[in-house]
Amino acid sequence: GRALLNLASACLDVSDGLLGDLEHIASASDVSIEIDTGLIPLSAAYQEFINNGGDLTKALSGGDDYQLAFCCSPDKRQSVKQIASDLNIRLTRIGRVREKQDARLLLIHNGKPFTFEASSGFQHFQ
Repeated sequence: GRALLNLASACLDVSDGLLGDLEHIASASDVSIEIDTGLIPLSAAYQEFINNGGDLTKALSGGDDYQLAFCCSPDKRQSVKQIASDLNIRLTRIGRVREKQDARLLLIHNGKPFTFEASSGFQHFQ
């Protein structure tokens, strides 16, 4: 996280659920964020769950992952890749920031728009 200080325009931990936390970034930045669900890293166990008919509910809205989600401009992508290499950290680009749309989060699943109806993460004050 510290290495991203001068590169990322937004960054947070994904402890409250990926979609809920990305929605915080989108709302604070007055943009929409497009996520390709096929790019979200999944554990081998979760991938097996998907292969056996499971869905993406926990991957999209479950919490306690303690990973970082961040945004940076395309011109800084190589610097971010270098940091990942230097620190031996796996980074995965799962989406992009877009101009504000009707929805804060735009989900793509298998190349098509995808609507997610489940809870979008832990709500601290409800």
